[in-house]
Amino acid sequence: MPTVITFDEATKTIPKDGKCHLLLGNGFSIALKPDIFSYDSLYKNADFSKVPHVPKVFGALGTQDFETVIRQLQDAAIILGVYDPKLATLANKLKQDAGAIKDALVSAVAKRHPDRPYDISKEQYAACRAFLHRFNRIFTLNYDVLLYWTLMQRELDPPGLDADDGFRHPEQNPDLPYVSWQQANSATVHYLHGALHLFDQGSEVIKYTWSKTDVAIVDQIRQALDENKYPLFVAEGTSSSKVTRILHSGYLHKALRSFEACCASKATKIVVFGHSEPVPEICTGR
Repeated sequence: MPTVITFDEATKTIPKDGKCHLLLGNGFSIALKPDIFSYDSLYKNADFSKVPHVPKVFGALGTQDFETVIRQLQDAAIILGVYDPKLATLANKLKQDAGAIKDALVSAVAKRHPDRPYDISKEQYAACRAFLHRFNRIFTLNYDVLLYWTLMQRELDPPGLDADDGFRHPEQNPDLPYVSWQQANSATVHYLHGALHLFDQGSEVIKYTWSKTDVAIVDQIRQALDENKYPLFVAEGTSSSKVTRILHSGYLHKALRSFEACCASKATKIVVFGHSEPVPEICTGR
């Protein structure tokens, strides 16, 4: 494990004229709402009614970490195929259960998510913006919209927080009730594992916004889930399956390439907040 230093210690190593980027993990969200975004809270609010045996799997593994259980099921499916090809039906069942747990995680995050931006105080937003303002690019592994809400509080200090996520009004039809990802734009905010408000529609990746519909983003997300439409999410259990998922999405692949470029440059620094894995593993998928 890498040596963990304080934020003040980290900032002292950054040249004033150098570039510094930020990687956010789930600790960023837990710091604001530990009663919502910790894995035990999400587990307690997950709907496993379609796979009622799954809680026993969590219990047998002694964890409430969704990705750990997904990884174990995916690995078990691979191992079964090696030991006995006749167990293909059981292996497929394990893969299906892994997918059901992923969907349950998405739904739990959406169900437990704060309903409105004003559920967070201006003081909390301002403190968060002061922290984010230090960085050139922001990469996040989180699914929630807390970062998005914070970046939208443009009337708060500090002003001039660069927050371009690369999404724009669709060029062919600007009146559509969403914005779409434009690959040519140079984004400074990247959702490495997708997010609740991002949806892959096949021909384009779209982002739900309040300004286009006058409907709260969280309400739009919950309505989409009710219609069995799931957001762009990377919750696969293994590194290899995560990479496979990412490489099949133009948006996610470009975000990963941007992060890898930042990691590879000796002229830049990466500050990791709220994530336990070493940065090289996140960069390479190993």
